[in-house]
Amino acid sequence: AGAERIRVAALLELLIEDYRRHDRADLQEAQQRVNRLLKPHFGHLRASAFTTKAVNNYIELRQSLGRQNATINRELALLRRAFRLGHEHDPQLVFRLPIIKALPEDNVREGFLESDGYRLILDALTEEIKPVFVVAYHLGMRTGELLAIKRSWVDLHEGLIYVNGRVTKNRNPKTAPIYGDMRPWLEMLLSRGAVESPKCIWLFSRNGNPVKDFKADWAQACEKAGVPGLLFHDLRRTAVRNMIRAGVPEKIAMQISGHKTASMLWRYNITDARDIKDAGKRTERYLEAQKGQQHAHLPTHNIFTSVV
Repeated sequence: AGAERIRVAALLELLIEDYRRHDRADLQEAQQRVNRLLKPHFGHLRASAFTTKAVNNYIELRQSLGRQNATINRELALLRRAFRLGHEHDPQLVFRLPIIKALPEDNVREGFLESDGYRLILDALTEEIKPVFVVAYHLGMRTGELLAIKRSWVDLHEGLIYVNGRVTKNRNPKTAPIYGDMRPWLEMLLSRGAVESPKCIWLFSRNGNPVKDFKADWAQACEKAGVPGLLFHDLRRTAVRNMIRAGVPEKIAMQISGHKTASMLWRYNITDARDIKDAGKRTERYLEAQKGQQHAHLPTHNIFTSVV
């Protein structure tokens, strides 16, 4: 269709084609948002008739359903990108780029999972999801990266997992260590997979098919473990905090978890009440030691005594 008749649905198709062409790791997520949300709401509109009111109506609808601003912003970003692609298309499909502003976000994670909670959740999870949880707790990888790991990327002899850059958010390959509870779970997965589903390439699978979603399993396990509302994404912060507490350099911890800049760690606030108390105790001991050194230099008379 000509530029004056092009509809938003066609622009969203351009978006999906662009994601597929560039082999984006979040292609499936983008397709779900486009097909389930954006197309039904905006698809029938002509791009030339797209208005701020249409965006505001969508925002109000999503907020009324209890969706957080961060979630809505991810959806608006797809819409914004679709219009940009139409504007850059040859021949040009969009002559006017609508202003689609992002909403304010307050999405700093607040949850940590302590070692006792780790055991409780592990016991409550289904057998298929337990190894996913174990690896996430130790490495702090994003969910999409975890579920995209292939069996061939796991090197038990070297004790490493090699993650292809095609599945990472920043497109950079990375290497992660195998340690703690990870090894026995990975050994079990590889040996069982070789027998039950030898043609399956995915590390985490169900009946030979890759695991794609486990939100219901996770929510139920957290409820049983007494930590309802804990986000699976919070395991990223937990893993990084554990590594930093263990003395792992911040740069190495970032490479393992996939954080690109240190500012991401600061935004996630990799501290909790115990960290703050420890800092206070250490400073208190330092000050007490300083006082002991200063006693020998204290004046023997009161310097504030009035002179008559």
